[in-house]
Amino acid sequence: MVSIVFMLAVANEKGNPARKVIRQIASISEEPELVRGLTKVKNKSELLHLLVK
Repeated sequence: MVSIVFMLAVANEKGNPARKVIRQIASISEEPELVRGLTKVKNKSELLHLLVK
């Protein structure tokens, strides 16, 4: 729960470089196919391939 509050606080700071990353992490939940793919990843290269798509 604390992590979510921290992420929201960081996301609201203008000019914060982490803001874009947090927004992208939050958008993952809107892509069910990506979530399914992430649950099947077996190594780092597969993870990076999915995230770069």
